[in-house]
Amino acid sequence: MQVVGAVLLKNNHVILAQRSSTSKNFPNLFEFPGGKVEQGETHKEAIVRELKEELEIIVNNNDVFEFENNSSSHTIDQGGLIIDLTLFIINKWSGELTIKKNIHDSLAHVYIDNLNTFENMIPGDTVFIKPIQKYFINENIRKEKKCAYSRCSDQNYYLSKLLGKVYQMKYPNPEFTKEDVLMKHKIFEIPNNNTCFISGKDSSGVGDHIFEINGYFKRTGKRGINDQWNIVPVCGKLNKSYKIFKFNLNNIQVKKDIGCEDLTAEESCYLLSSDDEKEVEMGIIYYKMYMWKKYVKSRGAVMMYEETENFQKIRTKFKKIYNTMWDTTIETIITDLVFSSHHIH
Repeated sequence: MQVVGAVLLKNNHVILAQRSSTSKNFPNLFEFPGGKVEQGETHKEAIVRELKEELEIIVNNNDVFEFENNSSSHTIDQGGLIIDLTLFIINKWSGELTIKKNIHDSLAHVYIDNLNTFENMIPGDTVFIKPIQKYFINENIRKEKKCAYSRCSDQNYYLSKLLGKVYQMKYPNPEFTKEDVLMKHKIFEIPNNNTCFISGKDSSGVGDHIFEINGYFKRTGKRGINDQWNIVPVCGKLNKSYKIFKFNLNNIQVKKDIGCEDLTAEESCYLLSSDDEKEVEMGIIYYKMYMWKKYVKSRGAVMMYEETENFQKIRTKFKKIYNTMWDTTIETIITDLVFSSHHIH
């Protein structure tokens, strides 16, 4: 027999229904409310119907959620009948919970943490306690989990630097000599590598990749190289914005990232001849960057490279390992720190 049940969640409590004392099977025991799946019904359609019939609440199909290990088979002792029970999480409904005496005698609001010690549950329903608690924990740490998995992009930055170093071992840039250092100082009009070429202030040795290591990959299919040919001294607070140009030319909005995009001759001339100080500053920044890129090319050096298929395979494997690490860590937290003490407050 196919049977469905509802894990009704409200304010961190599960609502259990006490079977009527006149019930043929398991009288007076508490259960997850639900019933038989009728012919032609899906399991979700069945639980929506059953809740309306038994408790007079309206549930939208989109508010019926599956969870891990939500199905089980067990025998009804009195008749020897085997039922396949599938539970669904439901935390949103309309209407007031109303008991029908021929079906249930009462309702119990049990805090999720106390399900383990709650007495008088149908034996076949108790196997779902741990999966329900696990679902509850995962829902409560959903935001933290999402952040943890998304931080793979941060680690990917260091993977890019590592892979870039491997690429450079095989295809090295020319040695960056003292003459090259002096030329960089001359082009960017700075006394040393610790001076921000935009503000003229101390950049504390912070440099920015002209061609970003990761940031331009989706647009260009290439990644920046981590060496002095591709680094320019910029104050930390500027290195997120100085390459993004926004201005109006002939009543047309222009937006370009000069790290990976060139200005047209018209755009460059407009900025340098503008009456707006900020636009002139953009023009000067672009001119210095342009002259440095031209010099780098003349020296036979490159600022970016295209990854091989093997590099991409390593990235895919890295992401899989990273996600598996978090899967394992979260599972350990739940098992060792939560279920070991039966305490999920």
